[in-house]
Amino acid sequence: MAVFNAIFPVFAIIASGVCLAKFGFLTDLQFNGLSKLTYWIGLPCFLFIKIATVSPGHAGASKIFLIVLLAMFGSISIAYFICWTLRLKPASTAAFVQAAFRGNLSFIGLPVVVYSSTTEETEALAILALATIVPIYNVFSVLVLLGRKHFGLETGKRIVLQIITNPLLIGCALGLTFSFFSLELPLFLTRTLTAIGQMSLPLALFSIGGSLAITRVDNFKHATLAAIIKTIFTPLFGFWLMTLVPVSAQEAKLTLILLACPTAAISYVMAAQLKADKSIAAGAVLISAILGMVSLSLAML
Repeated sequence: MAVFNAIFPVFAIIASGVCLAKFGFLTDLQFNGLSKLTYWIGLPCFLFIKIATVSPGHAGASKIFLIVLLAMFGSISIAYFICWTLRLKPASTAAFVQAAFRGNLSFIGLPVVVYSSTTEETEALAILALATIVPIYNVFSVLVLLGRKHFGLETGKRIVLQIITNPLLIGCALGLTFSFFSLELPLFLTRTLTAIGQMSLPLALFSIGGSLAITRVDNFKHATLAAIIKTIFTPLFGFWLMTLVPVSAQEAKLTLILLACPTAAISYVMAAQLKADKSIAAGAVLISAILGMVSLSLAML
């Protein structure tokens, strides 16, 4: 029942977003605005407040980070191998690899963790781990998408710009700074940022639903393969890694939730912006969201 209580709200709100889009209650333009509001304002405030107010001394967070990082490299390796086997073009390879490793930690993983956490300690542990993983995902996404091109000064500048202007990375970095140096915000700022951050989780899930409602799967085979790597291979590989890196039951559960998350919706946006194969990216987001319902439920068990 605990699994159902944690998973149901997440996918019920996503389904509500799909219905709002299908019945025309909100337009594509409005959903795009909600997504931008969540990505640029809501989630950075949420992550900053959560990270800034927890103690940095959670040893378990480093274990979670290590396993997720190694699982990410495993997913990238198998994805590149499959692309080489299928002789995919560089633009398709870039979209495929990003979809295969980049999980939707902020928009789906975070709500699942929050709804399933029984103590503030558990939530704090997950938030600290996520704070270190989100920047890594962003860095490698940019490297994968731009790395297919001739790497020159201009490409390097674009990579750096994409990284340093990422709002989630900025929110995490500022939060870690405040946490490490035990800095405190004035009460009025804390309450303001907390209120803004509280809107981010439901809006994020509504935005996911809106994007899924208009997603077309034009490249079903490759999109499905990428989704399988993300939602099945990645958590299984992480589960095997946990036999090598001893973790507690709590740490194992949080790690598997993060690894079982479906492909991040932002991966489609980045693929479109950086001229990768949008059809693979869009299809992987949709198919992995369906597979993610199962993988996340199993992860929590």
